[in-house]
Amino acid sequence: MKIALCHLELSCGPQERNLQILEQAVRVAAEQGADWVLTPEAAVQGYYFYYINKNAVVAPQPSPELELLCKLCREYGITLFLGCGEYDAACDKNFNSCLVFGPDGKLLGRHRKLFGECLGAEAWARKGHSFTVLPCSGLQTGVLVCADLWFPEYYEGTKAQGAEIIVDVAAWPPTQVCGNPLPAWLHASKVTDVTIIVCNQTGSAAPISSDNLLLLGLR
Repeated sequence: MKIALCHLELSCGPQERNLQILEQAVRVAAEQGADWVLTPEAAVQGYYFYYINKNAVVAPQPSPELELLCKLCREYGITLFLGCGEYDAACDKNFNSCLVFGPDGKLLGRHRKLFGECLGAEAWARKGHSFTVLPCSGLQTGVLVCADLWFPEYYEGTKAQGAEIIVDVAAWPPTQVCGNPLPAWLHASKVTDVTIIVCNQTGSAAPISSDNLLLLGLR
């Protein structure tokens, strides 16, 4: 199995631009033979969208705007892990989520970020409350969002739910304020003895090509 990590500059949006970039990236990844495609955290809206526009409305997901991405899943038979803000009318809350679409283009499931409650650039989002483990390509796949992978109770809890592999979509470049998350992510993999795949917010605004993607082989 091949896993593509889309290292893309999406943090400032707007959503229309991000979706165009994501659609190009997913197609390039699929044509390079990817079975799974991972995006950064909040890839649809852009991680800083609320800083940029505090009147921004977060839609229920999957919204019609994601249909082309779903179509690409069907066209190429891929699984897509998509960082996306979403609104849940049932509880009247917004969540910072990872949506997982299967090879048929349908939503397999979602993980709502467990860490944080209306903090900083994520002041728009509430905390999720459930671990997420989904069957993807025959693997019980745990799903986390960014800082979830910092806390043992979250990654160990995901492992305890039967995860054979853990996917984390992130927007955490090393900074003086927030530090470097890499040692914690490596530790999480060591203590759980589970392969952990992280797609972090990196990259540039350059045209999409295979140079923007990291393609991993998993046996």
